[in-house]
Amino acid sequence: MPTGRRALTQELYDMLLIAFREAPGNASYAARRALCDRRLAKRCYEGPPFKDYPWAKRIKDVLEAEKLENQQRALEANRRAMEAQDAEREKARQELAESANQERQILRVARGDVLASLAIAAELVPAMRVVARAVAEACKPDPVTGVLALRPDVAMQLLTRHATLIQRGIGAAEAVIQLSRLERGASTANVDVRSVEEDMSLDDALSELEAVDGVLNAGRRSMRAE
Repeated sequence: MPTGRRALTQELYDMLLIAFREAPGNASYAARRALCDRRLAKRCYEGPPFKDYPWAKRIKDVLEAEKLENQQRALEANRRAMEAQDAEREKARQELAESANQERQILRVARGDVLASLAIAAELVPAMRVVARAVAEACKPDPVTGVLALRPDVAMQLLTRHATLIQRGIGAAEAVIQLSRLERGASTANVDVRSVEEDMSLDDALSELEAVDGVLNAGRRSMRAE
């Protein structure tokens, strides 16, 4: 049996355990807190273990095990936090890579639109030369009848729309060139960047061409009416 004024019980052991957690190794403090003899408190802390009470493990060993367990928990929490940070960084990297890939796809589509609009505009150049000559002739009255072959406003409307088409196509080309330079990390200082509203996509180019075609048909009808 343990010595002291009180017999060792589970309740007393638990009180000593709490006291030694607060002040490890301080038997006097633990004895005052648990209201027991100092020698009993010291033996519960340092040993030797009680044969009659196998559940009363050395408190020193219990506290050391708790310390190691707390360290393991801290290490595990830190590992999980680092894994969460790594997962967030990987997610951000993947999102950045996806965004860059989408931007490259947009740039390829933009290049195709610009090339298509410029190709369509180039196909109209010979016709516009004919229109330009027609404007010059239409502005001259017929020497016999005095009637214009083509009303000047119709002819000038055709030329204006064609010039707008060319201008917007060039603006779109400049914007794509700038995007290409940015993609390569090159300087854009010498690139004249126009606003997005001035750029022309393939749909815009087709709309302009439809309008030109409408004006041209109106001019033809006017010529036939004349």
